[in-house]
Amino acid sequence: MSMLLAIEGIDGSGKSTLARGLTAALRRRGCRVALVSEPSSGTFGRRARAFGADRPLSAALFFTMDRTLVRPALEQALRTHDLVIQDRSFYSTLAYQGGQIPRALRLELGQLEREVARVPDHVLLLHGPVDLALQRVRTRSRTVHPLEKRRLLARVQAEYLALARKEPARFTRLPFAMTGPEILELALRALDPWV
Repeated sequence: MSMLLAIEGIDGSGKSTLARGLTAALRRRGCRVALVSEPSSGTFGRRARAFGADRPLSAALFFTMDRTLVRPALEQALRTHDLVIQDRSFYSTLAYQGGQIPRALRLELGQLEREVARVPDHVLLLHGPVDLALQRVRTRSRTVHPLEKRRLLARVQAEYLALARKEPARFTRLPFAMTGPEILELALRALDPWV
């Protein structure tokens, strides 16, 4: 049976680095691993990125449409691999855009996401100092995206942690204020029961 693992966290928390590290480490152990990321590079994925900061509800809807279109490919990857690692999932939309819309709409968005998207079997949530995440973001690019502001990232991280508290069996929290190899080791240990 295959497993869908999502890696979540604020920008600069090391999601992509961890996803690549886990993919390589698990392949060395003989696991058939696919690595995917959200949003896609398709029309809806590009529109979602464009609306991300200024129009959270529009962005959330474009992210959702993008997930609908790529779900068949995700399901195919799950049929042909032991593990699919997903760099972001619908939990990102709930944390980033959901935190900027009224509560009633946020609840509807959560219900819609669970109907449209494949719910991850497990989520590794990277959390830690927002200032460190921002420092990493600024190191990799001089251009700061509108979603990469301290106050917003602090609120998004709080949304992620609230989601993790609501679903403790699904989430494993990993501190990102460590070295890459240390985080990778913690993640591999967290996945031992499944891989």
